[in-house]
Amino acid sequence: MVDIQSPSFAEAISALVAQAKSDENIKKLLLSEPEKFLAQHGLVLSDYEIIVGEKADYGLFFALNPKKMKISSDNTKTDDSFDPQRDLNFLDCLHY
Repeated sequence: MVDIQSPSFAEAISALVAQAKSDENIKKLLLSEPEKFLAQHGLVLSDYEIIVGEKADYGLFFALNPKKMKISSDNTKTDDSFDPQRDLNFLDCLHY
């Protein structure tokens, strides 16, 4: 399992995205099969949905979304509905 909060993971992802930006074949593989591409480079992320895309006005982007999210020990709600206790801090951060 890869520690996604480690500096070495961030460096590895940054290097792979930089390669993809400069090489069209690497970019196509990363966009079409991100799990396979990362596994080939020693980054197996089985607990995460890998989101890779490219937008004309934003460029190439990479994100991870946990497949199973544990919000608290007493509440294992995983739906996308608005939860004030969970979401207000995030909305406050967006305000700044």
